[in-house]
Amino acid sequence: MSELGNHLKQVREEKQLTLDDLQRTTKIQKRYLQAIESGDFHRLPGIFYARAFVKAYAEEMNLDAETLLKTYEHELPDAQEKTTPLPARSERNKTTNEGESETRSAIPRKMIAAFLLVGMLFVVLIIAWQLGVFSSETLTPGKDEHTSEEKKAPASKDDKREEDNKSVAEEAQAELSLKEKIGNRKVYILTGVDAFSAVVTIVEGGDSYVGVREPGQTTDVEYIDAYSESRVFKPDLSSWSAVEFNIGNAADVTLEVNGLSIEIEPEPTRQYIVVELEKTLE
Repeated sequence: MSELGNHLKQVREEKQLTLDDLQRTTKIQKRYLQAIESGDFHRLPGIFYARAFVKAYAEEMNLDAETLLKTYEHELPDAQEKTTPLPARSERNKTTNEGESETRSAIPRKMIAAFLLVGMLFVVLIIAWQLGVFSSETLTPGKDEHTSEEKKAPASKDDKREEDNKSVAEEAQAELSLKEKIGNRKVYILTGVDAFSAVVTIVEGGDSYVGVREPGQTTDVEYIDAYSESRVFKPDLSSWSAVEFNIGNAADVTLEVNGLSIEIEPEPTRQYIVVELEKTLE
């Protein structure tokens, strides 16, 4: 067992928490938590996840994650250790010259093929014309012109009324303002609308989770993580008056509420975003 893993395990046991408890709060799978405590970082899905998972683990234990990472830097895998050497300049130039030569030689062949295709098409059209495939009715555009004139008819009064109503409805736009920020928790006020809508996205290649719950509660009603079928999550919040987003790895998450983008800073890793709906008085 590594010094880092042993330290984290001791703190967890002092808090009388099990790995199952930690899995529920951090959304990190139990086998990865076990790998961190045993120092088997090669069992994690990638080098990046070593630092991210250790950071989430430490923050859940109320430890200084940055200090912990610096202290045990020698135990963590180096994200720069896997690099792919570039080919020598002479090899790159040789490949480029060979590609240009092949391209120049391919141009005449393509031109010849194009001329042959045009010639064959011309012969087919001449034969079809002689056989009477194109009749005078086919070439008469009268019916199409009549249809086009019908489409240009002016809009009815009902259509104009619908457009006016739509314009009035669009005047009520959603507005989002920051009410307070305490630690890793932000509270926003949403005005100009009567119901919530939200779109949560885990960026491609990222690893995180986002839980949805009512403010003050400790259990997520719904959540999405990197192992979900879709990385885009649209929870049904139409009947809610306030919502709390429990974000596990902020750097890999984007959030929109009623079409408004909420800026999520990459640090700290664990964040809570609360949005309170303030309905317009009628």
